[in-house]
Amino acid sequence: MNESAQAETLWNASPWWTRTGAILGFIVIAMGIVMGAQLGAHLGPCGLPNGVTKPGLAIELAGDADAGVTIVGPCSAGTCRQVSPKQVDIGGGKVMTVCLDKVDALRAQQWTDYFFIPAYWALFVWIAILSLRFGGIRFSKDWAQFTGSVLCKAGGAGTLVFATAGAVWDYIEDARILSFLSAVRNAANSGAGALLSQPGMRAAAFNKWLCLFVAIGCTAPFFLFWPGATAKTDDERRKEKKSLVSLFLAWAAGFSAISAAFTGLAAYLFMQDQRVEAAAGSLFLALLLGTVLMVVAQSWPIGTQEWLDRLTMMPVLRRIPMDLDDRQS
Repeated sequence: MNESAQAETLWNASPWWTRTGAILGFIVIAMGIVMGAQLGAHLGPCGLPNGVTKPGLAIELAGDADAGVTIVGPCSAGTCRQVSPKQVDIGGGKVMTVCLDKVDALRAQQWTDYFFIPAYWALFVWIAILSLRFGGIRFSKDWAQFTGSVLCKAGGAGTLVFATAGAVWDYIEDARILSFLSAVRNAANSGAGALLSQPGMRAAAFNKWLCLFVAIGCTAPFFLFWPGATAKTDDERRKEKKSLVSLFLAWAAGFSAISAAFTGLAAYLFMQDQRVEAAAGSLFLALLLGTVLMVVAQSWPIGTQEWLDRLTMMPVLRRIPMDLDDRQS
């Protein structure tokens, strides 16, 4: 590794480069768990249109009033739990049953999403900054370093643009979902009242997911050209040693990002809801692996064997063989 590259390895620059990414990743994961819990007691996979199994995603992709009202119907609950079922006229003489507790649960999740959006946007932006700052620096050969740098910087720029566009579309989508759910609630409270609002969120949702799938695909070069190297050492043989744990996580995140991008593009081109759900799973897997990678970067900056050696030198662990010797004697 040449001197300029070695001086700029992710570890030797500052631990806060990866530490900040880990913190943002944990915030996104925690908020995702909270949003899932908001629906867990009310909505399940039963009755969701187009083979989708996640109710939060199903309401985003609802293309007409029939699909939207079906999501908040009594399926899988038997009854409407906390609230008595209501009737809604969706037009054409068709009256459907809705559960207002499901409507309220989805509305609460959408309000939470207003805070979730800046959280995941910040994580994307941070990965983009890392791509622009550190992309390709771990290579010792000039041509390899140049190639990695160009790909990572292009990916970082793409991540910034598409993650921002995705966040904007997400806000538009949330506003349309809340408008539709409010119309459903008003119609239900009117006693089989006519549903005057038609869903407008499907187009916004597909645009949002397309931007986010492209954004996560743009992060792939950063993970595949992971810049993390071991810390500086006096041992010449170990100066370019990489942590295999970090590299495995980085490559897994990179391939998950590529999978999400290609599956997401196919979902957008063919307007397939189930593919959107599959691509969304790969996207969040890539972000999860990236978060774990940032955490591991704090524990394995010197390689797995060296880290284990240091672990065994901790006072608590050093006492274990001493205690065993005392018992045997």
